[in-house]
Amino acid sequence: MSTNSSTTIGGFTFNLSLVARGDVSLIGSASGENLTGSTNITLTTTQSNTTKIFGTLAMTGTHVANTTIAFGSSNMSIMRYNLSAAGEGMNISIIKITRSGSSNDTDIINIRLYNDTNLNGVFDLTSDSQIATAQNSTTAGQYVFAGINFNITTSAHSLFVVVNTSGNAVGKTFRFNINGTGDVNTIGSGSAFNITETLTTAEGSQVLIFGRLSVTGVSLVGGQGSDAPECAVNTKRCLPSNEANVALVRLNFTATGEGVNISVIKIIRAAASGLTDDHIVNVRLMNDTNGNGAFDSGTDTQMGSALDSTVSNVYSFAGFQYNVSTSGVNTLFVVVNTTARLGWDPPVYFNLTLNATADINSISATSNENITETITQTHSNTTKITYKGWYNITKHETAPLTPGWNSFDMPIESDIIGTGRNASATGNFNVSSILSSLGSNWRYMRYNINGSSTGWVLADRTDPGGSTLQFVNNTNVNPYWINMTATDRFEL
Repeated sequence: MSTNSSTTIGGFTFNLSLVARGDVSLIGSASGENLTGSTNITLTTTQSNTTKIFGTLAMTGTHVANTTIAFGSSNMSIMRYNLSAAGEGMNISIIKITRSGSSNDTDIINIRLYNDTNLNGVFDLTSDSQIATAQNSTTAGQYVFAGINFNITTSAHSLFVVVNTSGNAVGKTFRFNINGTGDVNTIGSGSAFNITETLTTAEGSQVLIFGRLSVTGVSLVGGQGSDAPECAVNTKRCLPSNEANVALVRLNFTATGEGVNISVIKIIRAAASGLTDDHIVNVRLMNDTNGNGAFDSGTDTQMGSALDSTVSNVYSFAGFQYNVSTSGVNTLFVVVNTTARLGWDPPVYFNLTLNATADINSISATSNENITETITQTHSNTTKITYKGWYNITKHETAPLTPGWNSFDMPIESDIIGTGRNASATGNFNVSSILSSLGSNWRYMRYNINGSSTGWVLADRTDPGGSTLQFVNNTNVNPYWINMTATDRFEL
């Protein structure tokens, strides 16, 4: 005999009985005699045992994480188990989660079960509630969550399996599974029966743990202040035309957990007012080979091919391999040449940017996964190219200067800007008005790069010309005249 029960009678009991002879209608097949109620009918064991009705519980698993997770990640939801009770509520007291793969107990930590409290089907750390104690070790390969006392009604419920990955887990794999009904202990709330669950897709997908890569940019150009009025607007800096080896951006790469191999970098040319491909050429990536954080054209090495043109304002560097190690900071410079274009009017502006994670292709060295980088401030400040050159003066002294080394600002910035003339190797440029404002208590004006009083002599107050800028070559003590052309630079 089979019975049908409603969805609300879990724990109810019943039996079936044939109570009296009169409850049976019998006709003799040969005699045709009606035997109903006759003493010829003998009733023996006509009552069934008492039967209790119990409910059912279905558990359906869904893998909700990516198949790759960064090491050192926290609160990662891996599996969602949907629970559907019918006939009666259920109380779950034990769930055993099996971990497989190459990871061990120190790689996957703080394993927790969370109830989907708000019933939205998505793990919410702040609103969903943890049930049972977090586990950090396995028993026979299983995380045993005991004493849960998780009560569910006949409406839908969900549990999430949530984990952290440790800092030593790079390259390891794992997956979670409920092996069988023996790994879940469920008691019907009405029937008090031990329920045999129906498990569907209880095993998740394999997850690979990989390292991280962060990219931080530093603009190597910026505003020059009130001493360079054309270059101070909106933090624009002036670059001279026909200038080689100008480093505009420093990109610092930091790999953690494992090394990373970079094979593609796309640099976006933006804010380009009046600028075309022929203004900037020989755009290239240079590795900071000596690790000093400063671009050195003589020692730093080029990565990939230089580019003279863009595609939709993008310089796409490909066909190279830049290996980022986990030790220290790895640095690339974006370096350009400006072309010889005299008399630009108006000058042109631009900046260079590593715009988004899609513009860099990074493969982790151990786990062999495509890394999604963390990118911070990877653009140069807006830069102006002008035939008038560099204006890197630091401080203004009216006169007289004190004995010894003095740092001062040339009080002739407008003269240089107005004429478009800077210092070069031959010829004359009268700077008597410049030098006269410095008084007589000085002898040499030096080109200086290290903040000391050493360097190439640019001007000598007692030089034979008296008012003509000259310098002493550091390999030749004989001074020679300096010619001024529009595309050369005068730099302090």
